[in-house]
Amino acid sequence: MKEFFANIGLSVLSILVALIVGEGFAYYFDTAPEVGFLQKGRYRLSSNPEIGYEPVPGFVPPSKDLHLIDYLDTSSALGYRSGDYPEQKPYGTTRLIVLGDSITAGWGIEAYQDTFPGLLESQLGDRNVQVVSFGVTGYNTLQEVATLEERGLAYDPDIVILQYSENDTYPMSGILHSLVKETHGITVSSPFVHSLLVHSELARTAAFSVFRSILFHPPEYYRFEGGEEDTAVRALQRLEEIKRKEGFRLHIVGIPNLESLEANPNHATPFPLKFGFYQDLAPALVECSKEKPVRKLNDPWHPNVYGHRCIANEIVKILRSDPDLSGRF
Repeated sequence: MKEFFANIGLSVLSILVALIVGEGFAYYFDTAPEVGFLQKGRYRLSSNPEIGYEPVPGFVPPSKDLHLIDYLDTSSALGYRSGDYPEQKPYGTTRLIVLGDSITAGWGIEAYQDTFPGLLESQLGDRNVQVVSFGVTGYNTLQEVATLEERGLAYDPDIVILQYSENDTYPMSGILHSLVKETHGITVSSPFVHSLLVHSELARTAAFSVFRSILFHPPEYYRFEGGEEDTAVRALQRLEEIKRKEGFRLHIVGIPNLESLEANPNHATPFPLKFGFYQDLAPALVECSKEKPVRKLNDPWHPNVYGHRCIANEIVKILRSDPDLSGRF
C-alpha cells in the first residue's frame, strides 16, 4: 500500500515538474498569443472593429481608483456619461448629441454637470433641449463617427457636435491594448478555463494549437488587427455624408493642446479638412485663460471645470448664431 501511494505521489510530482518546465518553455519561446479579459474597469471590447472598445452599460465604480475608470459617476444604461433618455424623442424637443474623447467624457471632472455636455444641457434645458453625450476616453474620429452610426442615430438628433482634438488622427487608444493584445476570435464558457488562458502560456499553447475546436466558440474574444495610422479624414468625409442623409445640423469644434496654447496664444487646432461647420475654440480658450487657467494642473489636454464652462459658453454662442437653428435657443 505504501508503495502504491509513493508511486501516486511520484507521478503527481512528475506531472507538476513537467507542467512547470512546459510553462517556462512556452513563456521563453512565446509560443502562444497574449489574451486579456473582455472587460477592464469601465471598458469592454466592442463587436464593431471600427469602435474597438466601448463603455460598459450601467457601470458603477467599485472604488475611487480611477485606473480605466476615469470618473466616479455611474454610467448610463448605454454606458456613457450622460442622462438616460429613451430613443423616442418627445414632441417639441430638440435633441443634441455630443461625440468626442476624454474631454467630452469629462476626464478628471467629478460631476457630470461640470462637463461641457452637462453644462450645455443646464444652459439650454429650459428650451426643451436634451443633450446626449457619447464621449469616450481615447476615442479618435473614426470611433466617434462609428458610434454615431451604431447608437447615436437611433436618438434622432437635430444637432450633432463633434469635439475634435489634435490627437484624433492617432490609432485606437491603448485602452484597447489593455483589454487584449492579440486573440484568435474565441470565447469560452468556463470561468476557470478563461482565467487559465489569461495567466498560462502553456494552456494557451495547448488550447490554440490542439484543443481549439473542442474548447472554443466564436466570436466573443476580439481580434485586434491594428489599423490605419490616420483615419480622421475618411471619418470626417463619412460624417458629412451621414449629415446630408439624416438632415441634422453638424458643428465640429476644435480643442487644441492646452499646454501648447498657453505657450503660444496663436496656436490653432490642426484640422485636416475644410468644413464650413468647423470652428476652432482656441481663441475663446485664450480669452478665458486671461482670467484664470483653463486646464488641469500638469495635464496638457484636459480642461478643468472653468475650461469646460468656457467651452460650453462658446458652443452655446455657436448654436445661437446658426441661422438654421434660429428660434430654438
